[in-house]
Amino acid sequence: MDGRLERPGADSARVVLGPAFCARLERFAAIARARGTRDDGRSGLMPGQGVEFEGHRPYRDGEDLRDLDWELLARLGRPWMRVRRAERGERSLLALDTSASMSVGAPSKLEHACELAAAVALATVGSGGRAEVVAHGTEGRVECCALRTRRDLPSLLEFLRSRIARGERSLRELFALPQLARASRVVVLGDLMDVEPAQVLALARRGCRVTVTAVLARRELAPRASEGIEWFDPERGDTLALALDSGVLSAYGRALEGRLELWRSAFARRGQAFRVTPSDAEFEALALELVR
Repeated sequence: MDGRLERPGADSARVVLGPAFCARLERFAAIARARGTRDDGRSGLMPGQGVEFEGHRPYRDGEDLRDLDWELLARLGRPWMRVRRAERGERSLLALDTSASMSVGAPSKLEHACELAAAVALATVGSGGRAEVVAHGTEGRVECCALRTRRDLPSLLEFLRSRIARGERSLRELFALPQLARASRVVVLGDLMDVEPAQVLALARRGCRVTVTAVLARRELAPRASEGIEWFDPERGDTLALALDSGVLSAYGRALEGRLELWRSAFARRGQAFRVTPSDAEFEALALELVR
């Protein structure tokens, strides 16, 4: 059984993205635009892939190492990144996991993943690029929503609100979409229960960065024996009552950390970015990391 540490409620499978989130999203977009202008000295410049070299700036933890200037590192003893003028029409594709296991958490893992998807897409458009979100729909078909300008934001929010965490359609199915061949950046948002690092890293190629964010419920990251746990498999509907003691918790912690370390090391070797976030975290700080 692919266990989960809490039974999702009836509403946790649906995405809200209410007025409070929309107000925060607008503030985030303004911060992202201001930071982009401050970091690059002018709007429209971004680190990463591009056609025109602009200069250098200090390396930030977790960045794609393909633009690290190794000569400067050897000469100065400090890491510096090459900064390039962003290509017009730079395309970001966000793959969103909507499997039933994403209903776990309060707020749900799916809710937090949709918050991040909206923020990253809006910041991408604000920097002169284009974003597209892909996910399974309620009938199991793959559905897409593109954000070309800020005028498309209401459509994107409605698309995200219509996502429901249910079914057994694998996140892997999204990786076969033809849009991925045209993307300069792929962002994967999900709990990664049905994919392996090599399957995602296969998307990385020259001119394309891959960023994965594992979204996990707080009780998945740090379960407590005192809570009394019923393990629940959302895909099959199976349950298993489990009394947790220190031995069980310790074994679970080792297994979880081992899996996350597998992802971290695989992505570090390829110079790609991997992060973990609890579903109840604020979206702003992580979204800024995802768009840099």
